[in-house]
Amino acid sequence: MARTRGGSGTIRQRSDALWEGRLTVGRGPNGKQRQRSFYAPTRPEVERALETARRNLEMGIEAAGPRLTVDAYLRDWLVSRTGQVAPSTLKRYRGIVEHNIIPAIGHERLIALSGRSVERMLREATEAGLSAQTAGHIRAVLRTALNRALRYGMITRNAAADAYPIPVRRVEHKALQPAQVSALVSGIKGDRLEALYVLALTTGMREGELLGLRWDDIDLDAQTLRVGAQLQRVDGNLILVPTKTAASRRPIPFPNAVAAILRGHRARQNEERFQALDAWHDLGYVFARPTGEPLYAEAVIKAWHALTDRLALPRMTFHDLRGTAATYMHALGAETKVIQATLGHSDSRTTLNLYTHALPEGLKANAERMNVLFESEA
Repeated sequence: MARTRGGSGTIRQRSDALWEGRLTVGRGPNGKQRQRSFYAPTRPEVERALETARRNLEMGIEAAGPRLTVDAYLRDWLVSRTGQVAPSTLKRYRGIVEHNIIPAIGHERLIALSGRSVERMLREATEAGLSAQTAGHIRAVLRTALNRALRYGMITRNAAADAYPIPVRRVEHKALQPAQVSALVSGIKGDRLEALYVLALTTGMREGELLGLRWDDIDLDAQTLRVGAQLQRVDGNLILVPTKTAASRRPIPFPNAVAAILRGHRARQNEERFQALDAWHDLGYVFARPTGEPLYAEAVIKAWHALTDRLALPRMTFHDLRGTAATYMHALGAETKVIQATLGHSDSRTTLNLYTHALPEGLKANAERMNVLFESEA
C-alpha cells in the first residue's frame, strides 16, 4: 500500500484498490484528533476531494463524516435551500426527497452512495408505477443536492450524475386545427373568461403567467403586456412568484382585436367590483373571482373542459393552447426566434420540438411547391 503525507492530508491505497484520503478536521472533547475520510477509484480524485475539503475547512465548513447518511444530508440540504428557491420549488424538492429518495436510499452512507444504487432506486420507482418522467425529476433533484456535497468536498463523485436515467418518451403536445380554432373563437364570445382564452391562444402564455397577470402589467394603448411573475399555489395559498428564467420575463405585444376584448373584460370586471361593494378585494388581478381574489388553476381547468365539451372540441389540456399559439405563429411565417421570445423559452429547440406542429394546409402547400421539380418536363 502506498502512503503519502502532506499539508492537505494523508493519502493511501487500500488493499481493495480504492484510494483513501484522510483529513484532520479538529479535536474532540477528549483532545484527540478528529479525521474525515474520502474514497475514490483514483488518486487524483482523492487529491481533489482533500483539497476542496481543506479549503472549505478554512472557511468554517467541516467535511462530512463517514457515518453521515443520505437521509441526514438531504434534510440539511433542504434547510439550505429555504429562501434560495421559490416556495413551490422547495415544496417540490421536499416532496421528492421525503417520499421518493429517503425511503429508498436514505439509510446509505453519503460517501458510499453509488450510481448503481441510484439506478436501482429509479428502476424500482418505475416498477412501482411512477412514470419515466417522474423518475427523471427524482434523479434531477438528487443530482442538484449532491452537487452541493461535491462542491464542499463531502463526496468525490455525484452518484446521481453517474446513474443512467430512465428513458423518457417525448410528449406530443396537441394543437387545435383551423376549424376548431374558429369554433373556439366563436364559442367563447361573451364568456366570463373569454379574455383569458384569447390571450392564451394568441400569446402562448403559461397558465400561471396568465393568472398572475395584473392590470399594471398591461398597456392597452401600446397594446403590450409584460410577463414577470406567475401565480402558484403553495400550501393551499395563492402567491405571486417571479418567473424562473430571464427569458420568461418578457414583453408581449398583442393585436387590436385582443386589446378590444381586454377592454371589454375590464368593463365587466368593474361591474363585478360595483356589485361586490365591500366584499371586493382590490388586488389588481386581470383574471379574478367575482370578489377580486385570484383564480385557482383548478377552476380554470374545470371551466376549460366544460367549454371544450360544449363546443364538441377534442379533450385537450389548457396548456395545449400554448402549443396551438406556437403552431399558428409558425404557420403564419413568424421566425423561430420571435416565437421563442414570445413563449419565453431559453432554447429555440424547445420551441421547435415541442410546440410547433404542421397544419394540414401547410403540408399540402408544401407538397404543391415540389411541382417545381417537374416543370422542366412539361
